[in-house]
Amino acid sequence: MAWTLVRLKISLIAGGLRGDVVRTLAFVVGAATGVAAAALGFTGFALLRGLGDAATDLGVVAFAVFTLTWALVPVFAFRSDETLDPARFALLPLRPGQAAAGLLAAAGTGVAPIAATVALSGSVVGLPRSAGAVPVAVAAVALTVLTCLLLGRILPLVLLPLLARRPAEVVSAGMAVLVLLVAAGQRWLVTFDPDRSAAQLAALAGWLRWTPPGMAAQAVGDAGAGNHLAAAARLAGVAVVVAVLAWCWRRVLAAALVAPAPASGHPAARRRGRRGFGPRGMPARTAAVLGRELRYTWREPRRKANVATLALLLGCLLMLVAVVPAAAAGPGAAGTLMVLAGGIAALSSSANYFGLQGAALWSTAMATGGARDLRAELAGALLAATVPAVPMLAAFAALCTLVVQPDDAGLAGTALAAAPGCAAFGVALGAGALLSVLLPYPLPERPHNPFAGPGAGQGLVVSLTVMAALLTVNVCVAPVHAAVHLLGPGAAPAVLAAGAGYGALGAWAGIHLAARIGARRLPEIVERVGRPAG
Repeated sequence: MAWTLVRLKISLIAGGLRGDVVRTLAFVVGAATGVAAAALGFTGFALLRGLGDAATDLGVVAFAVFTLTWALVPVFAFRSDETLDPARFALLPLRPGQAAAGLLAAAGTGVAPIAATVALSGSVVGLPRSAGAVPVAVAAVALTVLTCLLLGRILPLVLLPLLARRPAEVVSAGMAVLVLLVAAGQRWLVTFDPDRSAAQLAALAGWLRWTPPGMAAQAVGDAGAGNHLAAAARLAGVAVVVAVLAWCWRRVLAAALVAPAPASGHPAARRRGRRGFGPRGMPARTAAVLGRELRYTWREPRRKANVATLALLLGCLLMLVAVVPAAAAGPGAAGTLMVLAGGIAALSSSANYFGLQGAALWSTAMATGGARDLRAELAGALLAATVPAVPMLAAFAALCTLVVQPDDAGLAGTALAAAPGCAAFGVALGAGALLSVLLPYPLPERPHNPFAGPGAGQGLVVSLTVMAALLTVNVCVAPVHAAVHLLGPGAAPAVLAAGAGYGALGAWAGIHLAARIGARRLPEIVERVGRPAG
């Protein structure tokens, strides 16, 4: 059964590329990048050979970081691979064990998992200090890859019930985890001394070697030192963890196969008039779209996951500058960080507006008579994106100024930091509207995984596009940066107003240009995003 599902996934990937030149080119670019990353990772692990105990310590840290990255980044970057949706097997006569084994094998089929496995295999060359340690290294790599695959399958299904709660509870849970990580990182880096880096690396490895991936790496070091009993005990411990994760994966999958699809909303709220949200001067369609998108943000798991991920990204960025102050030293550093935060906040919610609608976009297309209607549609969507983002950016500006530039932590310093952020947020909203009509991409309809990303080969291209948009936004807000440095704290209110006005102008220009282009391309966009990815 496992081989059948692997072949099915390969067939689905090949079928999705057939006849679509853009997808095929994207897959080729993704495969080439995967090969390069695999080669670099393999070489990096292989270069650990000959470093002695330091190689084992570095291997322990690298295995732990590798596992954490594989498990979390695809989920919170919305790149989780769900080419084979478990919900599609609910009505087939498959036992939970068969489905769990088959879907786990299919999860390891693809460019990213194969490239990651090849990169980690470099430890078979770099970590063993004797021939007897080579089989232990092979077993350690296999167990670590299994741990990563199982965590990657379990996390989306475990996080889904959390996303059924109110958005505030989702963000609070994420921020609580982030606070714990900040405290742990701060405690380690406060005592960091570059002159004692080897000793402190050993101390960090001493903590991480009790984690499953750390135990796997340490087992290789123990076998190389001749302590085969300790190596066997550590591998046995990792195998027990893998067995427990496999049992959890089977139970969670069985529950997902028999449970109804999670509801994307709550009972309909009482109508508040015929116009919906917004002030009286707002066009009716803009107000209607604003109300609809806000309700989706409150109810739909994918939108709530987007809000929670944005909060976590801003928290991680703040954690970085709090733990490593040298990473954001210098005048104007808070404003530079605000540009990055504003760009991420805008693009994460606006860069694929039509793809989020999916097959339901046909109703929008039927109600759109030209550029004016589409302009009102995009304006409502972008206004809805500002509602959850603006409070988070305001809090980030105040905290970032307090951490990076404590001497300017008053209202004037916060306003100077917020001005480039406001400009970047508005310009990025306009860029997101343009990306929505120029490069729309379909999203898989996965009721059991709101973190599922675009189809095979698309994730890398989407990520590169967003990075290019962020670089463009940074260039566009250069005049606001210049105003901050030239005028200084004495003109903080005027600079903040100018930054907000600059951002509003950028958003307005992006909406108007996107509406003109999108009105002509709307049938093509509907055809492109109407077929779910995967």
